[in-house]
Amino acid sequence: MRKPEVDQYRKILAESVVFAGLSPDDLDLIMARSQLVDAPAGQELLWEGRKGRGLYVVLDGRVEVFLPERSVAGMKRPSRVRLNVLEPGRCFGEYGLIDEVLQPGKGS
Repeated sequence: MRKPEVDQYRKILAESVVFAGLSPDDLDLIMARSQLVDAPAGQELLWEGRKGRGLYVVLDGRVEVFLPERSVAGMKRPSRVRLNVLEPGRCFGEYGLIDEVLQPGKGS
């Protein structure tokens, strides 16, 4: 990763609700332990009813969070239900870190 990208990502983390107020050293530690995921448009990262793999932070672009047309139990919903659109600095997937719960929605 190039230096300008690292500085940009650190700034996004520092301004996010979850990481605001952390020291530069703490942010560096978080960044060193993180994995960059370059997801093309439309790629699903989380699925309703499956355990998540960690906390995601949007660094670039947008992530749409929605309930799929079929529930975990197989019930058909009238349509896909959009829950939120996340932009840089916003986080998702935190349920997988907090508890052994299944994801409540799907993000792509």
